[in-house]
Amino acid sequence: MQLTKDYISSKFDEITTYLRTKRPELVAEAGSVDTSNKDDTYQTVLTRFDTEIEQKIRDILIDEKSLGICGEEHGTTGDEHNFWTIDPIDGTEHFVRGDPFYMCMVGLVLDDEPVAGLLYNYTLDQLYLALPGEAATCNGKVIHVSDRPLERAAIQIETKDKHIHHMFNESVLPAAYFLEAFGACSGFCLTQVARGASEARIHMTGYGHLWDYIPGFVLVRAAGGVVRNIGSDSWDWRNFDVIASNEVVADNLQALVLSPEA
Repeated sequence: MQLTKDYISSKFDEITTYLRTKRPELVAEAGSVDTSNKDDTYQTVLTRFDTEIEQKIRDILIDEKSLGICGEEHGTTGDEHNFWTIDPIDGTEHFVRGDPFYMCMVGLVLDDEPVAGLLYNYTLDQLYLALPGEAATCNGKVIHVSDRPLERAAIQIETKDKHIHHMFNESVLPAAYFLEAFGACSGFCLTQVARGASEARIHMTGYGHLWDYIPGFVLVRAAGGVVRNIGSDSWDWRNFDVIASNEVVADNLQALVLSPEA
């Protein structure tokens, strides 16, 4: 499917205007907002903002183009090869605690290829954009991944497997400057890789879904970074085991994760 850059940009502009209008109300309730549980496991909380914001973004995106939509709160509809992803509040657990790591994320997949991403940091009023053929930006200024080597690298990890976490501590930690086990906010963390504050993020048996990852991975690539599935030289967005990093550490991290005993 062919969509012009102007069309994508206009959708992102409309979403951004809405999010910045909504921001004062949302930030004011951070740490005190009422919550409910998505299911009986009590592992995932929900606020009225999650459902309200996603519905508004859906209303903005639905038009005669008839793209599909894959959203965290209202499900998946329409075209499975050309679709938007929506995560209205990535990091809801941080939002309900009053931590400043929650974001809105919107991604775009065309002909089975992720091509664009919007990530909005509610707390800091930072808008990260990746548009087709353009460099990544934050509030209109170009951003770029770092060029720090592995021995100076801050490496983020996301895994729900305790054995993999232990493996990272045994194999990656001694080679890097330090590890960050920062969960429940992949969007915020990937913006840090894209702007050069962290050198990499490793997802292996993680917690997320399409809407958690696609916008951030697109942003890292647009910022000059490398996004690859673990054990591969390419990125298949259907596979969530991924390393997103600067170019300097990419090969070394792949080797450390694949051969932890080396």
